[in-house]
Amino acid sequence: MSAEANLLHFFLCANTPYGFVSEMEQLHNPRLLKRLFCVEGSPGCGKSTLLKRIAQEFSSQDTELIHCSFDPNSLDGVYFPHLGLAALDATQPHRISPTAPGAFETVVSLYDALDEGELAGHREDLLELGQQEAQSTQRYHRFLSAAGTILSDTYRIALEFTDADKITRFVQRLFYKEVKLRLDRRGHEAVRFLSTGTPTGILMYPENIAKLCERVYLIEDDWGAVSRLLNAQIACVAMECGYDVIACRCPMSHLDKIDHLFIPALSMGFCTSNRFHPLRGVLEGKTISAQRFTDKSIRSRRERLHFNRKAAAQILLEAGSHLEQAQKLRGLEEKIYTGAMDFSKVDAVTQRTLEQLHEAAGV
Repeated sequence: MSAEANLLHFFLCANTPYGFVSEMEQLHNPRLLKRLFCVEGSPGCGKSTLLKRIAQEFSSQDTELIHCSFDPNSLDGVYFPHLGLAALDATQPHRISPTAPGAFETVVSLYDALDEGELAGHREDLLELGQQEAQSTQRYHRFLSAAGTILSDTYRIALEFTDADKITRFVQRLFYKEVKLRLDRRGHEAVRFLSTGTPTGILMYPENIAKLCERVYLIEDDWGAVSRLLNAQIACVAMECGYDVIACRCPMSHLDKIDHLFIPALSMGFCTSNRFHPLRGVLEGKTISAQRFTDKSIRSRRERLHFNRKAAAQILLEAGSHLEQAQKLRGLEEKIYTGAMDFSKVDAVTQRTLEQLHEAAGV
């Protein structure tokens, strides 16, 4: 893949304690894009292969490869900020419904390449596999919910011993030192996931960090209170100063916890390191220890905190087994669909889509 060393790798969807969450709609935005290509098709029909082909054709330094959390080797999408173009898998569970088809969205359908006569003989098999996959996925989310409850308890305990005022003063000093120019605008927050739970465990793309920033602040925080407050305040102040941020949210608390924050225009990043994604020794940068904002009397709760950490880790391990089972069932579905595909038709759709992309890009 061209410019491979500069490609950015993210997730826009994640499995959370509240179920499957998609942030795909961020790119369903005519003010952000000139054109959005919505790729539709069954499992195993070649959607990811088509997206990879598009990435090969147009990738540049700021290209974002959007990976599938169910199978990180597959793509859910590709985004070209420099061209104002994106192509996304628009099927469930991250369905995108066109609002101005032909004018803004281009629908790329691979359904016509399916042999419905061939599939009719596998009707019951596909229905049964789909039901089993849904059950395994539901079990996975139930275990995530249990782990999320425990981690929330840990956060609330740690918050009791966290000096929020001290964090505020730290952020004020940081921006006084680092930010010399305030822009006459309100900054924008782009939400991404840098890590997520997959069938093989928690997967992260730490290689993104050096591509996004030259200066890294590494927040060492095992309990989650300091990093949560710190990154939230930094994001808020940065946007008030007019700077866009990339907020990489925590899949276990995606509504209110930023694990990793990047301010590209300032080439600054703030990354959380803990037992779920250890970055110490992987990244070079200035370390911010959560201990400097935490009252030492938290030691009185050490036994409870360690119990929570072990319990959450064990539950997440069991959760992964159910997601792995769901992936195996999806693989059986894909095999049936792949056997009913006319890939010469897929090739024709691919070629036509590339031509449309070149036209939209003006290249």
